Amino acid sequence: MNRSHIYLLTGEPRVGKTSTIKKIIDKALATKPLIIVDEIGPMQAYSEPFKKAIMDILASSRPLLATIALEPHPWLDELKQQKGVELYTLNPENQKQIIDTLTDRLKSLLNKDR
Repeated sequence: MNRSHIYLLTGEPRVGKTSTIKKIIDKALATKPLIIVDEIGPMQAYSEPFKKAIMDILASSRPLLATIALEPHPWLDELKQQKGVELYTLNPENQKQIIDTLTDRLKSLLNKDR
């Protein structure tokens, strides 16, 4: 996981309009060590500003932690194939193992930049 997805601005309201996503992502890329995105799905894939923001994150040096839809979709499938993207399927049986793996991976990535 060279980069993983997701960022929520602490103290900011949740974003409902995708037209504001680019501004929020740009601010996060400039100020935060980790970007977290909760849900990259088919609906988000129809938003060009959202898609551009996600691609900007992947092009950056910031780790991205995100959830992404399992069902096939052209843009989502393309996103899943991007260099540096690691996919994990979370279920009740592997939840602890995946959380431990991601925690270790993110710590490593975040400490590398220090």
